[in-house]
Amino acid sequence: MAKLDSKIGENPLSAPLYLQAAEILDTLGFFQKAYTYLAKAEALDPNGAVLAEFSRRRYYHHEHEGGCSLCDFLCGMCVLDSCCECMGGDLIECC
Repeated sequence: MAKLDSKIGENPLSAPLYLQAAEILDTLGFFQKAYTYLAKAEALDPNGAVLAEFSRRRYYHHEHEGGCSLCDFLCGMCVLDSCCECMGGDLIECC
């Protein structure tokens, strides 16, 4: 992160650098600081391309036409299995 902050210091008007910093901070769980960097990236890129790129990279698995992703399906199966177990049944016997 220090290397990235150094690059931002060299080029403080680079929206992609702020976006990259926001992604790293978001991944590490520093959500407030990530939000600050993302807001700065958006301010430097008023046409919205930065936010669109961030959304595409971070939430790509939820954008499927006409259905859900494998991750969405598996999460749904776990919830369904838990509901069945609460009622005395078992949808997925191995867990």
